[in-house]
Amino acid sequence: MKYIYKAVSREGLGLFIVASLCTTARAETINDSHRVADLPSDPTALYIGNGGTGSLTIKQNESVVSGQDPAFDTGSVLGYGRGDKGTLTIDGGTWYDSVTTSNDPSGRGTTAVGGGGDGTLDIKNGGEAYAMFINIGQNNGSNGVVNVDGADSHLFVNADQSSGITVGTNGTGALNISNAGKVTSTSASYVGDSHGASGTVNVSGNDSNWTITDGPLHVGRHGSGVMNITSGGTVNSAGGGIATEDGSVGHALVSGTGSTWDIGSNRTLTIGYTSKDSNIASSTGTLTVADGGRVVAGKAINVAGDASTIYIGAKDGEPAAAPGILETAKVNLLNDTTALVFNHSDTSGNYLFSPIVTGQGSVTNLNGTTVLTGANIYTGGTTISGGTLQLGDGSTAGSLVGDITNNSAFVINNPAETTLGGVISGTGTLTQQGAGTTALQSANSYTGETVVNAGTLRTDIVDSIASSKAVNINGGVFDLNGNNQWVNRLGGTGGEVQLNGATLTANNATAADDSSYDGDIIDGTAKGSLTKAGDGSLTLTGKTAWTGDTHIDGGELVLDGTNGGAQLVSNIIGKDNTTLSLQNGANLTGWIDPTDVNIDKTSSWNMTADSLTGDVNLAGTIRYAAPSTLPMTSGHTLTVNNWNGQDGTLQMNTVLGDDTSVTDKLVVNGNTSGNTFMQINNAGGGGASTVEGIRVVEVNGQSDGTFTKSGRIVAGAYDYSLVKKGSDWFLTSLDTTEPPTPPDIIVPPEPPVGPVDPEDPETPPTPEPNPEPDNQGKPTVRPESASYTANLAAANTMFVTRLHDRLGETQYTDALTGKKKVTSLWLRQVGGHNRWKDSSGQISTQSNRYVVQLGGDLAQWSNDGLQRWHLGAMAGYGNNRSNSHSNITGYHSEGSVDGYSAGLYATWYENDETHQGTYLDSWAQYGWFNNHVKGQNIQGESYKSSGVTASLELGYTHKLGEFIGSQGSTNEWFIQPQAQAIWMGVKADDQRESNGTRVSGGGDGNIQTRLGVRTYLKGHSKIDDGKNRIFQPFVEANWIHNTNDFGTRMDGASVYQSGARNIGEIKTGVEGQLNPHLNLWGNVGVQVGDKGYSDSSAMVGVKYSF
Repeated sequence: MKYIYKAVSREGLGLFIVASLCTTARAETINDSHRVADLPSDPTALYIGNGGTGSLTIKQNESVVSGQDPAFDTGSVLGYGRGDKGTLTIDGGTWYDSVTTSNDPSGRGTTAVGGGGDGTLDIKNGGEAYAMFINIGQNNGSNGVVNVDGADSHLFVNADQSSGITVGTNGTGALNISNAGKVTSTSASYVGDSHGASGTVNVSGNDSNWTITDGPLHVGRHGSGVMNITSGGTVNSAGGGIATEDGSVGHALVSGTGSTWDIGSNRTLTIGYTSKDSNIASSTGTLTVADGGRVVAGKAINVAGDASTIYIGAKDGEPAAAPGILETAKVNLLNDTTALVFNHSDTSGNYLFSPIVTGQGSVTNLNGTTVLTGANIYTGGTTISGGTLQLGDGSTAGSLVGDITNNSAFVINNPAETTLGGVISGTGTLTQQGAGTTALQSANSYTGETVVNAGTLRTDIVDSIASSKAVNINGGVFDLNGNNQWVNRLGGTGGEVQLNGATLTANNATAADDSSYDGDIIDGTAKGSLTKAGDGSLTLTGKTAWTGDTHIDGGELVLDGTNGGAQLVSNIIGKDNTTLSLQNGANLTGWIDPTDVNIDKTSSWNMTADSLTGDVNLAGTIRYAAPSTLPMTSGHTLTVNNWNGQDGTLQMNTVLGDDTSVTDKLVVNGNTSGNTFMQINNAGGGGASTVEGIRVVEVNGQSDGTFTKSGRIVAGAYDYSLVKKGSDWFLTSLDTTEPPTPPDIIVPPEPPVGPVDPEDPETPPTPEPNPEPDNQGKPTVRPESASYTANLAAANTMFVTRLHDRLGETQYTDALTGKKKVTSLWLRQVGGHNRWKDSSGQISTQSNRYVVQLGGDLAQWSNDGLQRWHLGAMAGYGNNRSNSHSNITGYHSEGSVDGYSAGLYATWYENDETHQGTYLDSWAQYGWFNNHVKGQNIQGESYKSSGVTASLELGYTHKLGEFIGSQGSTNEWFIQPQAQAIWMGVKADDQRESNGTRVSGGGDGNIQTRLGVRTYLKGHSKIDDGKNRIFQPFVEANWIHNTNDFGTRMDGASVYQSGARNIGEIKTGVEGQLNPHLNLWGNVGVQVGDKGYSDSSAMVGVKYSF
């Protein structure tokens, strides 16, 4: 190793190696590697720049050793005195000062870079410097700089006392570590050590490092210290602080990916100093962590002193930077001037700040989105000047205590309950984002928006967010928790408002503040209320499920059912010049007092009690509440100012009876316009004849509007009409059609003037025309009454038979045995059409029927061989379809009945051989039926009927003569008078219609009698000889009488079939035997009664004998 220790003049060219020794020393050039043997025994030191400017360069493979005498406490000095400048450049070489070449202390000297003047130590290109202590800027007025640059460039300070490296001891010092340069020291180090001193440390670049193995690093001890760790540089110290003693100022910056200040995982970083003595100044320290830089102080960071601050990102007033990381358990803000400030550019929501912040200091967010995930308990307040401050990341909770000044955005994204006990002020927004619950416990004054996206925002005090300019609920729950709340511009796309016994006052101050809320408003655990305030409009489209009163103190409340919501059950208490609007399927159930009301065509109001409104515009439906008991004992009244019908529907309840009937009512104190449809529900009335009518609409102003009956208004047997009389509208059961106008009376012309003739007799006056009788002034009968009647009449008559309906020819001779057999099976089918009018003359009915019956003889016997008895059984199916039409109202009704019958018949012939003489026929059968009645525009009805019908028929057959036809045929002529009595006992079940009308049948037990005569020819042609073929054409005439008229009783009013009491009948047909086994017959008949009664029928039958 080569030692260079050489004194030369300060003048000369090129690089100078200058050592100014004690005056007793002598200079000598040494060319080999060993200690300088010629040094005097006096203390020695190496001074570069002592009394001038000097420099020393130690090249690669060169080394210098100085300050080896342990008896002296001074080491080398660069820039010894004021004005001196000394530079030592270690350019790949090695320098040992006050240490051995093994880096062991060999003296007590301190290396001074800038002793009293300007000193510079440059270590580069893998150079190394070893020292025991090093002061950079040692004395007042000095200026020292140490540069460690490049990979393998290294400064070692192996101190055995309390301090290793001091940057700015009493003067100004700087330590620059760059480009993977390294500094290693063993003891505490200081930057800005003494009062008035100033020190700066810059550690920059990947792998650039300063490691203090056994001591802390203080940036600003008594003086001013600055440390910048950037671009991947690192500093490791066993503890540390910034501005840690009285009157000091310290600033540390850790910025850039990989940049780290690590003081230990179980150590505390102290920032600032608070003096307990008022005569001693406190200190101010700042720590800035940016662009991914890290500060590791695992136990805590204590912030004290005067306005000491931790900055995440950038300092206040500087452009925001990307945030850095504090790896510590706690940040203790120890007095009310300390602060934690976030001024960063990360808006992703991914920047999490997990340390717990405690103490009396404050937290400020200037820019960026900061997510606090610690259980913070600092009390100095929170300020959000910009960006977003968020509590919790959705899975880990963060918390705050104290007041919050929010002029930007405050978000709560906690998974569990969060309590905010301080006052929130400012102009920023408050957003509930997490799944947890946030409890607001103060009367906050912030004016920004309140947003609920998830979880629950709960108010634990009255009017907690009254100053917030808007409340938007897009998800989650806004829980009033029983505390009345004033909110401005309620809006949002979903979520839920839970009143829980409170009143929500929604204020829309002006038309510019109109808002719409698509979420739900519900009672929760207790009945709540809503008040609409302000001149603007509030639209609610979600579930409106509060059950307390709704107040409209100003503007317009719109219930909009677009999303299937707005189904409100609440009473509306309004004020003048306010409006309630129902639209898009909205529904209100409750009473109103008072407000203007608009109801579109898809919406409705169920009015539960008397109501008073302003103007009403009705395109939808207003329903008066159904009565709790029938008949209704008192009605409800809707009183309005002006009424504008827009083809809407008014549904009322009326006890349909006479003029005194109880009814719901509409009272219009102003004017009416447009058209309104009215549906009247019968509230237990049985129908009655009216005179004036039942007043349902009372108009006290201009009555230009029309009210049109919608659907049927029926009670008992009557149809009611809606008519206008004067300004009012009435329900009447009377026929309101105008009578026909009589023709003009023709006045005979005056005879011409001429000679006086004898006077003719006076011409009688032309009689006034006699118009057709009409129903003017009579009750209007429902067509359904005729349908019930038609069903009952058909059930009693469709299976009625006579002997000849099933007779054919009943006897033949067995060809093999010669015995006469009577075993047979017969079938008949009947189709018919019937017309009649009811007893009121208002209803015309037509019906069509079809009947099929099957029967056969079961037994026969004779007592004397001449007469004979037949006993048989029969069964049938039939149906009847009727249509009844009112010539007063035009309404129609359809009836149908179908059923089955089964019975027995018995016949006796006086002369079985010739069938002449007397015969007696009887039958009895039981029938059961299904009945249906469907009136126009009213609900259909179904019911059963059943009963027995029985008949006894007597006849006498007499042969009038016989004759031979032109073709040689033989013909016998017979006459047969007949009499029949039929008891009709089919009854219909009593029925209560869906509208409440009681229905029962009338006319059962009717005895129908028939008197008639039948004449027929029995002919045989020669071409049928030996074929047993016989034909009997006939004509029959009957008079039919019914003791009872079939009819229907509907709530006390009876309507009967007219014209069937006495009926004339003509029937013609033919009966034929094709062979001894087969008989066919058929006929057509017509019946005619009075008052338009008629019936026509056709029948065909077949019988086979065995």
